Amino acid sequence: ARRRSPRCHRRSQGSDIRTSINIPFRVAVEGGRIELKVPTELTCTACRGTGHQGGAHSSFCPQCGGAGRVQQMRTIAAKIPPGIDDGATLRLRGKGNAGSSSAAPGDLYVTVHVEADPNFKRKGQNVYVEKTISLTQALLGTTIRVQTPDNRHVDVRVPAGTQPGKQFKLAGMGIRGQKTTGDLFVTIRVALPQKLTAKQKKLVEELAKALGE
Repeated sequence: ARRRSPRCHRRSQGSDIRTSINIPFRVAVEGGRIELKVPTELTCTACRGTGHQGGAHSSFCPQCGGAGRVQQMRTIAAKIPPGIDDGATLRLRGKGNAGSSSAAPGDLYVTVHVEADPNFKRKGQNVYVEKTISLTQALLGTTIRVQTPDNRHVDVRVPAGTQPGKQFKLAGMGIRGQKTTGDLFVTIRVALPQKLTAKQKKLVEELAKALGE
């Protein structure tokens, strides 16, 4: 019987890879570099992607079985741009699966999920935070210190008579994106005392009387 020669592989671009990562809120705000491990088809080093040993009509490569590619876990570095949105997809060109017969590799698409932060709520480039003050601070006025998304601290003057739910806008202190910067909104909550001493109750009653209540 005549010996059948292995079939030659046509050159075809490598397939794309899709994966996802979770990043902390702070990394989403400031940007940074992350590493992710991705199972990837790489060009076989034994046959240099041809799938054969000793030429196109020789036997199949024993390392890749004639595929020209081998599967390996690959560590890839990705740059996270500042202000990235939850659900955004990064495209890393040439980081996908290797092509056959030394063809160009595919791309790697990474969907980014931003972890929730216990202090900040985000809507687009705007950030929302709540600050709690006491009843006397709401009545007399006070100054509160507010942390910004980029870890700065600013003082905000709360005027006397501020109502619960009052919102202060700090322009330009939200998340800085590629083209625009959002605002930081501070919502005031007022904590009421749950128990009053006899003296405190009397003072509140005198205040109510003075206010005509």
